[in-house]
Amino acid sequence: MAFPASLGAGAVVVKARLLKSYTLRGDGSSYAQADVTGLTIAAPGLLVTIGALHAQARSHLGSNGVVTVGSSSVTKLKIDGVTRKVGSGPESIPLGEGLSLAVNEQQVLDGVITQRAITLTSNRPNDVGRRIEIAEAVAGA
Repeated sequence: MAFPASLGAGAVVVKARLLKSYTLRGDGSSYAQADVTGLTIAAPGLLVTIGALHAQARSHLGSNGVVTVGSSSVTKLKIDGVTRKVGSGPESIPLGEGLSLAVNEQQVLDGVITQRAITLTSNRPNDVGRRIEIAEAVAGA
């Protein structure tokens, strides 16, 4: 699967071999999961490959209000052929060419948790702040 996108002066092409996502909702709880394998991000002067992405988010009503939990993982990240280790916490990776990659982002707002494995962001003059979010899970009780 290919998902062409335009970010500023140059095109960015995002390709993946497998995309899987689902959400389960019950009485006062929800669970969401997103998985992507074989991801490639290509732009002029840049090639990013990722073996697998995983994001999960869970929200449920506890005795003291809404409880949220989320996690994500990124495996086999390579930037222009160089392996880059990624931990389990949030991280920002400058890619050059006016692009950056945010890893393991989490946001909780009003009892809704959003967990993202990666976000590609443009810092190019014509496109500051444009984002492509990949492997995102959202859950709210």
